[in-house]
Amino acid sequence: MNTLLARVAGGIGLVSAALSTMTSAQATRAESEATFPRATSTAQNIVGTWRLLSVSEEVDGRTTESPVYGSHPVGYLMYDTTGHVCAQLINADRPMWKDGDVPTPEEARSAFNGFGGYCGRYEVHATEGYVLHFPEADIVPNEIGHALKRSFTLRGDQLVLQAIERRATDGRLTKKNIVWERVR
Repeated sequence: MNTLLARVAGGIGLVSAALSTMTSAQATRAESEATFPRATSTAQNIVGTWRLLSVSEEVDGRTTESPVYGSHPVGYLMYDTTGHVCAQLINADRPMWKDGDVPTPEEARSAFNGFGGYCGRYEVHATEGYVLHFPEADIVPNEIGHALKRSFTLRGDQLVLQAIERRATDGRLTKKNIVWERVR
């Protein structure tokens, strides 16, 4: 065990020495190239923090606001240069709990039903026009370890993700449109 610790400590010392001789720009570039290999221009442009603007669903040719997130959704989506993603979305109109610490069963159900979130890895497939999210932690346990495919359109500071999903409320297929705005 002591031999392993010595090797790790020695390796850390070599990395520290190498990094200390780099300029800040060189270190940033080296880190980016090391953690996000072969990044396309689109992949680089998707990196950052995005604020949720709207969530709509199209079912049977009709587009409506999301029944889960309502007319006042709030959320953030973050893509980093290491290939990780984190998404949090809520219905801002969820009712407050009467007891601030312990919800009733109905209040807990409402809080759960008005929330979506996960974090994990992602891959951008720019030529094909989609991104894959691979949740490692998710409010929906069945999505952990599965690829979530999102078609995307990127225009300036607006990112639109689209997903074909089965609605939890009635099991029908829906096309979900999620519109995000880059945080500056």
